[in-house]
Parts: sequence; structure tokens; C-alpha cells
Amino acid sequence: MQILMEIRMMNTRHARLWRWLGRLGCVAAVPLLWACPHKPDDEPEPPAVFAQTARVYVLNEGLYAMNNSTLSCIDLKNDRFEPDIFQRVNGRGLGDTGNELKRYGNKLYICVSTSNTVEVLSASDARSLKQIKLYNEAGVGRQPRRIAFWEGKAYVACFDGTVCRIDTATLEVEAFCRVGRNPDGICATNGKLYVSNSGGLDYPRYDSTVSVVSVATFTEIKRIDVSINPYTIEADRYGDVYVCTRGNYEEVSAGDPRGYGFRRIDAGTDELVQCFDDLAVLNFTVSGDTAYLYNYDYNRKTSWIKRFDLRTETVTQENFIQDGTELRTPYGMEVDPFSGDVYIGDAANFIVTGRVYCFSADGRMKFWRETGLNPEGFAFVGDNE
Repeated sequence: MQILMEIRMMNTRHARLWRWLGRLGCVAAVPLLWACPHKPDDEPEPPAVFAQTARVYVLNEGLYAMNNSTLSCIDLKNDRFEPDIFQRVNGRGLGDTGNELKRYGNKLYICVSTSNTVEVLSASDARSLKQIKLYNEAGVGRQPRRIAFWEGKAYVACFDGTVCRIDTATLEVEAFCRVGRNPDGICATNGKLYVSNSGGLDYPRYDSTVSVVSVATFTEIKRIDVSINPYTIEADRYGDVYVCTRGNYEEVSAGDPRGYGFRRIDAGTDELVQCFDDLAVLNFTVSGDTAYLYNYDYNRKTSWIKRFDLRTETVTQENFIQDGTELRTPYGMEVDPFSGDVYIGDAANFIVTGRVYCFSADGRMKFWRETGLNPEGFAFVGDNE
């Protein structure tokens, strides 16, 4: 009963999967194909960034249909914390179910799926520049979920099976492209968009594909089969795209031992080239040559976070956290591009105030803050901006 209660509260991501979300899983093992030979061990690291972090914005997802998403701000420069800077600055609430926060240039973009809006804010002070409403011709909300950027355009993956293109200068919606069912992840690389089609609202008939969209023509040019229920998708700087797949929720809740999936796509050939069967990845984030992978077992209430080298495609650290800090329910994760610190959201039991933990790159906690409900997204502003 406790597990069911937690799942119902957690499911702000798939509205029609309240009975299953939280009991996430993945598909049967797929044989390992090959290691990537084009990533030498002596590849130089990118140049250091000397700016210091001034502020960290935290997107708190809230609870589905409760209209209680918030945007917190950790002011590192002045040692202050503001639980809902969006409300204070703009005099209104953020909306219902904030799914993603990303920075592009001097703007913040927030996908608020149940409110069917993309909020565009000034990165300097969280002032609203525009609220973009996304509805189809019949007046039905498109449910924007995830966002990626490429050469001055924002691309929003919407749960209605489309990708929306927005000009980041004018903030006008330009076009829509049809992809697979219920896309729940998007990234851009090599002049293409990669969209993970979850099919999450069609349980048990999940989707299992990644759509490849040409930026030049803004049309789908291919679908890649990766395994059922693909979710987060990110590109590295070597021409690869990584995606985690969450499998069949019902099988995992029934005790299926299979973990979540982690796959690699070659962005040159647009082929699935590697399946990491020993990595049960629930979610991940990419920073430079490193991916931080995490898992949470909703039955056992245990978790792990690993460091993964994107040059060699190997785990380099089995336990990222080195100082004994225990997280209750890892929920979102991002790396500060200025300091290299790793920020992790902890959703607790999904119905009480969550926490954000800041860890140094060597896995030692620097501080934590209580935030809002279900902290899952982060954006960073430097002190010289």
C-alpha cells in the first residue's frame, strides 16, 4: 500500500499511469555489441571556465493536477535561498507539472506540461519574458515535456506526438513536426534532433523508438528501435547519443529482476550500436566527458549513482558519493558548468518538501537545501553575467 501511495504521488510525468509510475523497469537484456574505437584515452579536456556560480535555479515539479510547480533560487553569492522566485517576481504561479528547466543564452525555458505552456524567463532575475501556450487546432493541449536547442531555435517535445520549433529571438512558434507516441526526451547534435518516443500513455502498448528529425527540413527522417519506453536522451561531443529506457512498469512491479536500460546510438549512421546490459539506468545527465548515471529501486528503496566515461564507455566510479551521504529518492541531476559541482534533487516520498544536495566533483557533499515538491531541474548563472 505504501508503494502504491508513493507511486500515485510521484506520477506527475505520465498522467494515465498513476497505477504504475514509480515501479519503473526495463526490458530484457540485449547482447553487448561493440566498444567505440574513436574516443582516445588521451583526448584533451575542454578548457576550464573561470566564472563562479552566482545563482542556481531549481525547478520543483509539484504534483500532477495540483497546480503547484515552483521555481526556487539558491543565491550562492549572498548565501540566500528563495523558495519560489517565480511567484515573487511575476506575481503568479508557474503552473501545473513543470517537467524541464533549461538555459539557452540569457534566457531560461521551462516546460510546464499540464498547463500546456513554455515559460521563457530572463536568466538574470527570473522575470517572465513570454508565456508560450501550446494547443492544437482543436484546442487540445500539446503537453510540452522536454526541450533542446540548435542554432537559435528551441525544439520542444510534446506529449501529443509532435516537436514544436520556437525562434529564440522572437519567441514565436514557427512549426510542428510529427514524431512517435508520447515523446519524453529530446536532444540535438550533428544537425539533427533525437526524440525518445515513450508511448507512456498507451500502456501496455509502449513505443520503443527514437525519432531522428532533420533540422534543415524539420521532418522525421528515421526511427531507431531502442527498447520499450525510452526516456532521457542526451548527446556527447564525440558523435554519440545515449538514451535510457524504462521498460514495462507492470513487470518490474511484479518482481521482474531486469533493470532499466542504457543504449548508445551513433549519430553519424543513426544506428543503435551498443546496449549496456549491466547498467540499470533510471536517469542520467551528461557533462563533458562524463555521464552521471543513477538508479532507484522503488521496491527495495535503494539507489546508486555512478560515473561513466563517455570516451571509453566504461564505469569509472561505482559509487559517486564518497562521504556516506544518503539520498532518499534521487529524482533529478545536473552538473554546474562553472564549478563542476553535481546537484541532485531528492523527492523524499513525493508529497513532502524535497531537498537539493550539492556535491563536489569528487563526490563529497558541500551543502543541501530544502526546496519545493519533487525537485528535478537545474539552471546556473555565473557571477560575471
